[in-house]
Amino acid sequence: MKKKLIQAAQEVTSKNGDKELVEGIFSSIHDNTIEIRAYLTPPDVRPLSTADVTRRWREQVGVIPGLEYIKFESDAGGPGRGAAMSVELSHQKMDLLERASADMAKALSFYPNTKAADRF
Repeated sequence: MKKKLIQAAQEVTSKNGDKELVEGIFSSIHDNTIEIRAYLTPPDVRPLSTADVTRRWREQVGVIPGLEYIKFESDAGGPGRGAAMSVELSHQKMDLLERASADMAKALSFYPNTKAADRF
């Protein structure tokens, strides 16, 4: 199985820029888990986005009979993983907190890709 996953990554790499796309492929096995990582070149160098590489790799692997679980991630770590910024406001006076929260939301709305994650 490990060999099949690595070969699929190598095929995607060779069809889409080779060294301009991938710097290297890492693999490890722990108990019944196989981890394969393709280390992509910087975004301004590579011909495909991270999401496109992940999609094509998944397509290249196809269905693996008997496999219980497989996960392909395009943001498994490093920059871009999770929230880039989190802001939490607190104050004892609820009316002041609500005004400050509204002001901050308005100020942050000018930045693209900003979204609220309400936690109450």
